Amino acid sequence: MEIDRFGYGKLTVTAPGAEKVELLYKPVVAVERHAELKTLVAPAEGRGEFVLEWRPGPDFVGDVWAEAYYLGGAVKKTEP
Repeated sequence: MEIDRFGYGKLTVTAPGAEKVELLYKPVVAVERHAELKTLVAPAEGRGEFVLEWRPGPDFVGDVWAEAYYLGGAVKKTEP
């Protein structure tokens, strides 16, 4: 994830052919479950890239990963 000098983050997931991508987060001081940051359903500019831009809070510390969903039910996960 990239953070600019104003504190805005940009997370890009490249998943050609995916129908949707779920971005998931588990805080360091985690409860037993993770939280869904965002579900992205339309690839940016048709290149198979799903992009989330937001300003994470100062206490945003933990693991972030993506799960890409494809036609036919296939699911691919990134490493946290």
